[in-house]
Amino acid sequence: MYIKTTSSSTEIFTLDELKRYLVWNIGDDTRNADMAQCLRSATESIEGILGLSLRPHVWAYYQETWSSEVELLYGPFKDTTVVITYFDQDNAIQTLDPGEYLVINTHSKVILNGTLPTLYSSRPDNVKIVWTAAPELVTDIEQKTSWIRLMAGELFENPVNDKDELRKIAERIIAPIRSYI
Repeated sequence: MYIKTTSSSTEIFTLDELKRYLVWNIGDDTRNADMAQCLRSATESIEGILGLSLRPHVWAYYQETWSSEVELLYGPFKDTTVVITYFDQDNAIQTLDPGEYLVINTHSKVILNGTLPTLYSSRPDNVKIVWTAAPELVTDIEQKTSWIRLMAGELFENPVNDKDELRKIAERIIAPIRSYI
């Protein structure tokens, strides 16, 4: 289970940039709240489809047992930001020594090695992996932000609030080049 523990207040681009894209008067603030919501919805939808974090969020992933290899969504991340905690056999929270795992940022993977401690017997959140997304490491960021701009423009013209509909719009926008990413 993934949880965004800290959201970024940074948007991919500004409202003024979106207004220029929409050919909207930059001095006209009457629809700023609507535009900001379209921008947020578009960004979150594209991030979700790609499994990338295009803004510097802090993420947590929980699992019940140890896995020798965990491929994380919502990267990329810097290896120095990855921290693994767990509940030991006495149900006390512990931090796994960084020497017990290897972070492969190019594939957003964490590989656990060595003998791993015994976990508490019945917790769905026994193991917690926390990392900070590093959007500056995302490749082809211009392409991904153009998708967000397209989707925000479409949502401004045709508002949608349903998550399934948002996902369909994001998939349609990405589809022409999806096989290349």
